[in-house]
Amino acid sequence: MPRIVRPDKKRIVLSDGDWIEIKARLNAGEQRDMFARMVTNDMNVNTDGRVGGSMEIDPIKGPAAQVVAYLLDWNVKDDDGQVVDIKGQPVEIVTGALDALDPDDYQEIVGVIQAHDNANRAARVQEKKRQLATTSEPTLALPVGAGGGTNG
Repeated sequence: MPRIVRPDKKRIVLSDGDWIEIKARLNAGEQRDMFARMVTNDMNVNTDGRVGGSMEIDPIKGPAAQVVAYLLDWNVKDDDGQVVDIKGQPVEIVTGALDALDPDDYQEIVGVIQAHDNANRAARVQEKKRQLATTSEPTLALPVGAGGGTNG
């Protein structure tokens, strides 16, 4: 698997014939941005100038951050039958469009993207295992006596 992530897309059909277009894979910067949107930051500066506190993944922010990281476009329509434009829009606009969805429709999109991400992770693990198996150095036999045994 190449180290550089290509900006490939994938279209996934949702219920009722709607679709979403998502990134095939996130690159390191996109993943970092996603994680930054997931955390609740309780950081503070101590009296001695050291930074303290904690960072935790917010279970409410997590799914939305993941959807925003992957989602590129869709054909979701508003009450007037017009497609809600999210393609190339800032995170705030995409988040606002997601927040306006019916909760069940939002959960469908979350589920599809989580399944896609899980499949990517599993494929990456399998690819690394395969690479490790094919690039391992051959095991060399130790000379007699080197392993603590005797030849006589």
